[in-house]
Amino acid sequence: MTNYRRGYLIELKAKKELEKDGYHVTRSAGSHGAFDCVAIGEHDIKCIQLKRAKSGRNLFPELASLHGFKFPSNVSRELWVWFDGKKIWKKYYVRA
Repeated sequence: MTNYRRGYLIELKAKKELEKDGYHVTRSAGSHGAFDCVAIGEHDIKCIQLKRAKSGRNLFPELASLHGFKFPSNVSRELWVWFDGKKIWKKYYVRA
């Protein structure tokens, strides 16, 4: 399986979870931008960068890259990491 395909599959996983929570989700497929998907809810918006990882991966560069953006207070910047070995999401929330 290619890296593109693995990335696509975690995007679908995240989209399904967000839609289950009531968000309308747009993927920025093929984008090399800061965010892989944008989830619009009734009261907030989530801009999410998605990554796949094995345990022990240094996530500081990905978190640091999300600090350069200014957003309204109801928009969150998040990094979701799918750990293959554990089959779980770990979610990081970037503070302004």
